[in-house]
Amino acid sequence: MRKEAGGPFGIEFETQTLQDEFMVEEATKGICAGFNLQSLVLVVALTMHSVFEGIALGLTKEFSATINIMLALILHKPAAAMSLGVSITKNFVEKNEEKKGILLLTVFAVATPIGIMLGMAL
Repeated sequence: MRKEAGGPFGIEFETQTLQDEFMVEEATKGICAGFNLQSLVLVVALTMHSVFEGIALGLTKEFSATINIMLALILHKPAAAMSLGVSITKNFVEKNEEKKGILLLTVFAVATPIGIMLGMAL
């Protein structure tokens, strides 16, 4: 990184060099090769959230608690799905990347039912 003057109020700021950008690209290869890192992190976070929601729903024994959790799921699951859909649509624009996007959406979609089954089994 190199320091440059001229920022607001004469403050120095750092700019990223091409070598630094290359190092970041190399570091993200491997386990997430072929997937956009931003979408992958969002899928992991929302999937874990959905699994825990499902576990909470599967653990409920009272009808009123089940209705409350179901209502919460119905109200906020579309927002999570929409944010994931926008991220995938924005990051997987190539025709050959459609299958990767569908895979990520499928993982998210099955997370809550899996959580429900785990909760019922506990």
